Amino acid sequence: MSYDRLLPRSVLLSLWIEHLEVGAASIKDATDAVQGYDEPHSVVWPDGQVAPLSELLSVWTASTRDVAAVLPVAGDLSGLSGPGSVNTAAVDAGEVVLFSNVSGHFAAVPHVTEFGSHIEPGHMVTWEIFEANAWRQRFLGTLGYWIDARRNLDMGVEQTIDRLMILDVSPWRDDVAVEIEALRDSAYVPDPMPETLNPLRAELLASGWRLATIVDLAQADDGGAISGWEADRRREALTAMESNARRAVSAATLGTPSSTI
Repeated sequence: MSYDRLLPRSVLLSLWIEHLEVGAASIKDATDAVQGYDEPHSVVWPDGQVAPLSELLSVWTASTRDVAAVLPVAGDLSGLSGPGSVNTAAVDAGEVVLFSNVSGHFAAVPHVTEFGSHIEPGHMVTWEIFEANAWRQRFLGTLGYWIDARRNLDMGVEQTIDRLMILDVSPWRDDVAVEIEALRDSAYVPDPMPETLNPLRAELLASGWRLATIVDLAQADDGGAISGWEADRRREALTAMESNARRAVSAATLGTPSSTI
């Protein structure tokens, strides 16, 4: 399976773990969807045993479960409930899958090693599995339900992108402007998602992460700011927008649980 990745690996893994329970696809389809162009992913269980990603999917979809992804950054641990080792690893990676079933609560953090060149890049990915604290209550308390996140993001996403383009692109470096224009104009979501995923959730995932990526690119350049004070205000505004988009994507990964766990 070949495709260009848009969404973080943890988001894709969370979605496929959730939806395999309704027979949306086979374990192989889910494994291919998460791995994409990467080298075959490996998993390191808490006891040190190493296994392929397909084993994780098989084990974590064998019973009722609750699953979501969080995209934390330093200073914003929304959605995480610890312990400290999980929080630290998640922030270092910028992403984590949170999982619960009758056996307990766990976290899967991807460690990505890049190789090759910019022309033919490659990635080796190892998912480290941690025992975690109960996380659902903390997740909902800090990130909320996806339907609320969608409503809030929908009100400002197009206006925000248009405003960034109008105010900032002309003074930016050409390479940044080109990347932002491509993200802004693309309605195509390349990541293979489960067929049973609510299309409104899929739309939120794509638009939210696209906005977060655009804002991240915008932060690499001061745009039209002509003073240090203006540059600081612009940076603060962009950081707030990136945070809202990132949190919305995290919220959109939590669906309705199969049962109370």
